[in-house]
Amino acid sequence: MWKRWGPGPVFAYESLLNARRWQVYAGRSLFVVVILVGMTIVWVTRDHLASPAAARPSTYNQMAKIGEWFYYAMAGIQISLVMLAAPRSRRRINLHRPSTRNACACHGN
Repeated sequence: MWKRWGPGPVFAYESLLNARRWQVYAGRSLFVVVILVGMTIVWVTRDHLASPAAARPSTYNQMAKIGEWFYYAMAGIQISLVMLAAPRSRRRINLHRPSTRNACACHGN
C-alpha cells in the first residue's frame, strides 16, 4: 500500500484555522517588532563604533563584527522567547493529559 508523506487532512485544516486567529497575528507581529528592536539596538550601538559618522566605508572585518552581533541579538531574543513560552505550553499539555495516578491496579494500589 502506498503511504502518503506530509501532513494529514486534519492537520492541514487545523493549521489553516489556527493561522487565522487574531492571537496568532498578534504574536507574529510582536515577534517581528521584538526582532526589529533588537536589530536596531545592535545597528545603533555597534555601527557608529565601527565607523565614525560614515567618514569612511566599513571594512569586511567591521561588517563581520556587526553581523556577529546581529546573530547574538537574534539568537538571544529567540531563546528568550522560547524560554518564556515553554512553561505555558507545558501547562497546556499537562492540562489535556489524563491523570494516570492510581489508575493501575498492578502495583497494589
